[in-house]
Amino acid sequence: MDIICITGDTGSIASALIENLLKNKKYKIYGCSRSKTKIINKNYNHKIIDTTNQNKIKKWFNGVFKIEKKIDILLCLSGTTSGGNLVYNYTTEEFNANILSTIKSTFVCNKEVLKYLIKSKGGSIINISSIAEKKNLIGSSIYSSAKSAISKFTKILAKENINFNINANVILPMYIENKESKKRGNIWKKKIISMQDTKKFGEINSFVNLVCFLSNKKNRLITGQEISIGTVI
Repeated sequence: MDIICITGDTGSIASALIENLLKNKKYKIYGCSRSKTKIINKNYNHKIIDTTNQNKIKKWFNGVFKIEKKIDILLCLSGTTSGGNLVYNYTTEEFNANILSTIKSTFVCNKEVLKYLIKSKGGSIINISSIAEKKNLIGSSIYSSAKSAISKFTKILAKENINFNINANVILPMYIENKESKKRGNIWKKKIISMQDTKKFGEINSFVNLVCFLSNKKNRLITGQEISIGTVI
């Protein structure tokens, strides 16, 4: 059974991803975020943790490793997605929430899991960015900058750890229809779809299949890649 650690695991897309991964009996999942989960499954364990808190994340990974004696996969969905404004109107607080929270969460979680992946004689790190960073959308300067930093961070991380049998990749999901996206209405939906090469919302299965592929031990040489779903980058 592969042990997956998922950070930022209570978002709508993350929750759907977990529910689908749990259908495959080969995975046991440990998740954490700043809020409670609604998922109940014997192969899923959730803790409330601020993923920017390095000491707490360090203890969390250590606790998982003590129980399972290994960690195979980190799927990092941590980070703030709030805010959407012209640069002139952004506040320092919004900047900190987006740039610092998103980048620091990814850095902390990636850094602290590495020693356990090395002890496990290999593993896979999958960080989540966004196709928004490729589109230069008006009002997304801070959000897109944070996501772009994650992509560059992951590529360098992949180079640094390839000799430890660890791969690191970035997924740029297309927009997946979920409860949150439905609340934004049809005008927002049409605008989002118009930016994609695939003129429809994504299905969670595409996301799940890509995660399974990248984390498969047979594909460890696929590393340092940015992979988009539904849009050519």
